[in-house]
Amino acid sequence: SDNINKKLRGGQPLRHERRIVMKDERKEAQIRAAIAYAGLSQRKDAEKLGTTAANFNLKLKRSTFSDAELAAIAEVLGCRFIPAVFEFPDGTRM
Repeated sequence: SDNINKKLRGGQPLRHERRIVMKDERKEAQIRAAIAYAGLSQRKDAEKLGTTAANFNLKLKRSTFSDAELAAIAEVLGCRFIPAVFEFPDGTRM
């Protein structure tokens, strides 16, 4: 995960990101489908992100990718990631 984060910031360390971890098989299937659609393997995707295939697979199974990491994955796949956001009437987003 640190390698993915460093890739996002041009090698600069990241501040800690808050993550809400929820197991979501749909998200895992969605990422796997996007990788397949782009004609890549998880291993190739992991290599391009600067992480190991094992680490990538664990994050995938646990659904622990941050939005920034998902955006980096999308960039490697040649698409864009549109995160889901909860927006309240006062403008607060979660």
